Amino acid sequence: MPARRARRENGPAGPQDGGEGGRLGLPARGQAEAIQKGLQALQQYIQREGRLPRRAAVERLPHGAEHRTGIWYANQEARRDRLGRAQLAALGVDWARP
Repeated sequence: MPARRARRENGPAGPQDGGEGGRLGLPARGQAEAIQKGLQALQQYIQREGRLPRRAAVERLPHGAEHRTGIWYANQEARRDRLGRAQLAALGVDWARP
């Protein structure tokens, strides 16, 4: 129980304090994979529809998994001040430019 109490008081461990968690609370590799899936789904959606997704958009990826692209995109926009330059550049939209 002491570890749980410390986590509650200090927040989740992240790379800045020696933990393995990434910015989104995922391990660094898992976070990178989530970003890549999101970018892949966003590109696929834009190629097919010719516009950015609305919040309800769900995209089926080539390996069969569904990705909630509209929600993912809205979250990226809401978190833009916490995204790295590489992530912003990969999105390629006006609001993402530094």
